[in-house]
Amino acid sequence: MIKTALFASIALVSLTLVSCDETARLAKEIKGSWCGTPERLSDKMSGTANIVETFNFVRDDDKNGGPLIISAMVDATGPLQQTDQIVQPYALSAAAEVSAQGVWTAIDDDEVSVAIDPQSIEIDIDPADIVFDANLLTNQEAPALDSIRPLAAASLKARLKREITTRFLELKHLDDVKVKKNLLRYEVGKKDITMSRIGDIEPTK
Repeated sequence: MIKTALFASIALVSLTLVSCDETARLAKEIKGSWCGTPERLSDKMSGTANIVETFNFVRDDDKNGGPLIISAMVDATGPLQQTDQIVQPYALSAAAEVSAQGVWTAIDDDEVSVAIDPQSIEIDIDPADIVFDANLLTNQEAPALDSIRPLAAASLKARLKREITTRFLELKHLDDVKVKKNLLRYEVGKKDITMSRIGDIEPTK
């Protein structure tokens, strides 16, 4: 009885040590910057918006996690709806820079937990870079409407903020995480994600 209990304890300790080693290995491998591929931001927005994200996993010394820094570029096109200040509906296209911060922790050999601080999410749209394509009612080319550029930027920023905040807050758990050469693969929900390493490139041989 005593021997059986002793062997069970030794086996449990061995499994715990192996699990810790594998978790530390994943934390070491995922550390660094990774860039994703273009994805549709949301099906709920009018028009289209595609996002390309970069994740920077910063590992604290001797820990299996640390800060997570997210940057992203969004290309958006769609209608600019009428308001009291905007009396005609225009189509527009614009680019937005997105940033956010959070924390990450490797919790198993193929799992990473993530928590994004919603207060850290920032979206920047330069009104000067907005392109008005046409008046949707007449299909005539729009003039340089400098007076409504700030309004258009604010309107688009608000729409993007809602969708991006929802997207980032759903990023709670990375499952089936695998790092192979310079590729990072994982699942969020039932969605497969692939990112490529940037910055310090690992040798491919």
